[in-house]
Formats: sequence, structure tokens, C-alpha cells
Amino acid sequence: MKKFIKVLFVLLLVFTLGGCKGKDNDKEESLYAKELNDYMETIIPEKMTKSFDLPQDYSFSDGSDAYLEWESLNTNVVSVSRKGKLMYLDSLFDTVANIKCAVFVNGQNVEELNYSINVDGEISEADFIKRFNELYIPDSIYKDVEFKYVEDEIFKERKIKGTITYQSSNEDILSSDGDYKYTDSEDTKITISANIEVNGFNIKTQKEVVIEGNHDKEYVDAAANWLEDNWKGTTTIKGDLDFPKTDDKGRVDMVWESNDKLVVDDSGKFTNWVCDKEITFNIVISLNDYSVTKELKMKTLSKADAIEYIMDKMHKDEYFQSYFYTYIVQGGHANEDFGMLNFYTIDLDESKLVLTDTGSSYKYGSQSYNTNVKESDFKVMMVPRSLTVKRPLEIKTSTEFVTCHDTGDNKFNAEEWANEVTTSSRQVSWHFTVDDTQIIQHIPLNEVAYHAGDGGRTYQLRDTGVKYTVENPEIVVDEKTGQFIINGVGSRCFAPYDENGKIATDITPAGLFTTLGKNGNYYINNYYYNSTYKKISNGGGNYNSIGIESCVHNGVEYSKVQKRFANLVAHLLHIYGLGQDRIMQHRNFSGKYCPQSMIRTSEYGQKSQFSLEYFYEMVEIELFIINNLSDLKVTYKSNNPDILSDDGELLKYVSEDTVVSYTVNASYNDYTFSRTYTTTIHPKDN
Repeated sequence: MKKFIKVLFVLLLVFTLGGCKGKDNDKEESLYAKELNDYMETIIPEKMTKSFDLPQDYSFSDGSDAYLEWESLNTNVVSVSRKGKLMYLDSLFDTVANIKCAVFVNGQNVEELNYSINVDGEISEADFIKRFNELYIPDSIYKDVEFKYVEDEIFKERKIKGTITYQSSNEDILSSDGDYKYTDSEDTKITISANIEVNGFNIKTQKEVVIEGNHDKEYVDAAANWLEDNWKGTTTIKGDLDFPKTDDKGRVDMVWESNDKLVVDDSGKFTNWVCDKEITFNIVISLNDYSVTKELKMKTLSKADAIEYIMDKMHKDEYFQSYFYTYIVQGGHANEDFGMLNFYTIDLDESKLVLTDTGSSYKYGSQSYNTNVKESDFKVMMVPRSLTVKRPLEIKTSTEFVTCHDTGDNKFNAEEWANEVTTSSRQVSWHFTVDDTQIIQHIPLNEVAYHAGDGGRTYQLRDTGVKYTVENPEIVVDEKTGQFIINGVGSRCFAPYDENGKIATDITPAGLFTTLGKNGNYYINNYYYNSTYKKISNGGGNYNSIGIESCVHNGVEYSKVQKRFANLVAHLLHIYGLGQDRIMQHRNFSGKYCPQSMIRTSEYGQKSQFSLEYFYEMVEIELFIINNLSDLKVTYKSNNPDILSDDGELLKYVSEDTVVSYTVNASYNDYTFSRTYTTTIHPKDN
């Protein structure tokens, strides 16, 4: 919102300064002043639209050599760099900026000269008022509105003294504080005025708005019907539920309450898996003083259904073979990796993970792995406590994310990377390295590691003021105001500025993290501008996440890396009670193109398992089993052993579409499941 503040300063200047090019001195000119003023006439443009160089020395006609020291008198519009460049910081309005020149001859300050510069603006005062009215005064009002947040966002968060005072033309209908008081059923109109004051200057604006009649019952009843239409088919609970907090119009408030919070809490999150459990949810739908309560009954999966559900989800009717390309090798395939079907055949033993390091001993995890499948090879190679350049021994305030990387290296496997991260003096570290044979831990789970590129920024949620409607909303930046626009709605949050003082508009392609707040609004994670990758990125990577490097060296079977990688991520989400929305890419925190191998596969549109989408689906399956079927017994039998192993590994590239089949036998306590699946293997795309 930096531009908004500039507007207020700039307007003040417009009214208090006269715009002219060149000198601004009433006293009689000295020889030095006359010569320098004449010279500056050739330097200062008619209208400034970009930065330009100011002279730092000058030789006068009397033989004197002078040093010139420049200072901006209007730093909100222009600034002077240490090398004498007059930097154009941008101005929304045509205005005048003043700069001062101190002339030094033989070390003595002999002159103080002022120059005024016409600065080209981007928007008129009328356009600014129009934009303010569009952003901050709604066209129609049907319930209480929060006028106060505008002042908080513009001034308080930026530690600038300023106020915005609203005035309603009819206090009996809508108060000046935004309290909705209208009782009639017919729509009516009132005028809302705003007086914006900052640094002794004020802008006045007003707008006629529609006060909608009291349609509370109509809107609430319509919302109740909308809820029933959209949720009546949701009778079986298979995972966390995404409860809406408002209707499709964003008019009403919805508050959910579970009658069995030990299984599913009021937010819709599974707290404990129980099969064959019916849960009743009461939903209070309200607007102003009118409300109704709806009741929805849902049932968790039975054990048999849960096994069938996850086995069906694990199966692929089609599998696309592909070459795996390493980070460095280009122009041809580097690795022969025939691929793997997603069989549940390997699991991490959580009890071996190092949670904390006291200096004298480690504290390990407590939950053991599924003893019915093969244990993942795991070892600890800890960064020494003395190597504080990469292990700062800082305890995380919380763990909010699991961050996925790839090593971007064509040489090192997990063991070699473990030697590198535990001995080198580079200020970089991460918690785990994964390759196709093992997982190695380097940093305790509760400690900070330097892997995400976001410095010391922490995870912190802020209310956007925009009602939550869908997961993963579209977020863009209004280039004029810097305001985040969420699903087409203006928010309370504003973009940071780039290294040139401009509003940053390019958000990392991996996206900014948002979640549902208790008040039904989108909450957005702490964000910043990364000057290396030129992206608006998330905070909390180093200080609130667990970093995992996956090895992409020449010769690695990345399909097996992904198998261990997905299982490790799922266990970490389980340990910290996190959902899949907390899986982040390195790209989320800095804009860096990492994990490159999976991102590149997705961007190229390949359907192979090396894509991000396939990886996320693997994590989803592993997490479901860890959370809900921890004692699942499962065996696989390939019916085409020359092409497919019993572990799901493809043993060769096929030259044409080839059908393979396998039989799954699974059981959970007293429930058993057996099915034969067929999969068409498509040859690799060269």
C-alpha cells in the first residue's frame, strides 16, 4: 500500500509547491550559483519519468573545483543514491519534487542551492478517489461492515500516523461505524463519506450505496438449501472434511459442530480413526439476528470399505513409462528407471527418528512402523552441534510444513550428501536426505535448518477479510494499489515492494499458503519479496518446516526415491498432525525452481510418476494408511513376473502398450480383501 501513502504526501506537495523546472532561489545569484544553475538547466528534464545522474563535481570558470552533495527533500517521490543518481521512486500524481545541492570548494560549503523537478505521475486525484471508493466502500450493504480495518491496514501496520473517518448520511439505517440497523424490506440508498487524514493533509470522498432491505430470512433459507444441495451426497467420511463457512454468495455465516469431536472435530479434521461410526453435524446458518440450524449425518468407512477404498485409489488403470532426467544432463536420458506401480511395500519406523538432541542423548520417536511390510533403511548422520554455521541449535516454535527439495546434483547419493552436509562450512542444511536405498537424518526434527531460502522469517497467519469459498484460491496483485485480490475480491493484505521500491506483483508459481480461519475468512501465511528469484514468497521455510532433499544423481532410480520420499513425508505429517496442504516445495519459500525434476515433469505435461501430481497422490495414500490402517497386512503377487515384480517394480521398458496384472491380498483385524487388478503400461515418450 506504499503507493497509497505516497498519494497523500504527493497531494500535499501539489497544493503547497509550484511546479517548475530548474532553480528555486529568490536571493541574488552568486557566480557559483549562476554557473551551476545554468548547467543544471541542461541536466534536469522537462518532466522526470525515470532516474538520471546528478553531477558530483564541477569546475567553475574561476578555476575552482567543487564537490557537489545532493539530498532529496521529498524522499517519498525521489531519492539520491550514494553515486549521485536521482532515483525515480514513482508517483501516482503529477507533482513537484525538490532536491538540495550543497557546493563544497576546498572543503568549505560555499552554496546551498535548491532545484524543483516536475515528476510525471500515473493517476489523477479523481482516479484515486474512484479507486478508493471501489476498494473500500461497498456498492451494497446487507449486514455490518468493517470500516475500521481500512485504517488499520493503511496506517497502523506501517507505523504511520493517519486516520480515516466515515460518515453515514442516515445513522438510523447504517451507523458511521458500519453497524447495519435497517429494518424495512425495501432497498434504500444512503451516502457514505470518508475523510482521509495523514500528516496534516486530508482527502474527502463520498459514495452513494444501496442498503439492502432486511432479507435475512430469505438469504439464510437460500443458504440452507444451497448447503443441503451441495452436501447431501456426502454421507461417507473418507478423510478430513472441508466445511464451508459461508454460502456461495458469501452472505451468511455457517458454524459447524460435531457431536463426536474425538473422531471428527468442529473444523472437519479427523482426530481419531474409528470405522463404522455415525457422526451428526449441526450447522448454524445466520445473518444478523436471524438463524436456522441444519443437521447432517455422515458415517465413517467400515474397515472393509477402508481397505477397498485405499486399494482402489492406489491402483492405476494406466501407467506411463518415462525416462528420468537428472538436473545437469540434457539432450538425452541420464538414468534407466523403468518405474514402479504404487504398491504399499515399504514403511519407515517412526521410532528411529531423532526428535530432539539434548547434547548428551537423543530423544527418538515413539510410534513404530507397520511391521507387515518391509522396513525402510534408515540411519542418522547428524550435523555436529559445534558446526553452528549450518546447525544454529535454534528450537522451532512450531512445525507447520514439510518442504520438498531435490539435490540438483549429478554426482552425490544420500551417503555422499550426508558427508557433505555434516562436514562442510557452507551455511546450508536440511533434516533428511533420501535416495533409492535409504533415508538419512542430519538435523533433529525440532531444530531450525537452513534449506528454504527465506532467512529468519517465520510462519504467521493474517486475516485477509475475504470469505473462504474454495481450497487453493486464485491470488493476484492489483498493480496500482498493491492489494492482494483473492478470487476476484479485494483483501486486507498488500504485496511487499521489490528492491527498486516498486510494488512486487509476481507471486511464486508454487503459491502463497492460505487456510480457513475460525471466522470463515481466508488467512494467509507471512510473505515477503525474494530479491534473488524476484518472487513474492512464503515465510516459515527455515524456521517452521522440515526440509527433505531427494537425490537426483546420475544412475539413481528416482521411482524408488519417490517411494521412500512419499512415505517419509506422510510420517512427518502424521507426527505433527498436519494435512496434505502443508506439503510445500522449496519454490514456495523463495521462488527457486526446486524440486526441479518433479516440477519440470509436471510443466512438460508428462503423465509419468516423476510428476508432482503423482508424488502428492503417493503421499495421500501413504498418509491414509498410516493414519487409519496402521496394522494393515498386505501382499502383492505379480501375474507377469517377467515385466512386473511383486514389489511393483517394472523390470524393463515396453515397446508397445502392454497389459500386466497383479493380485492384492489385504487384511485389517478380522476384515480381508482380495482383488486382481490390471494395468496398461504405455511405452516411454522419447
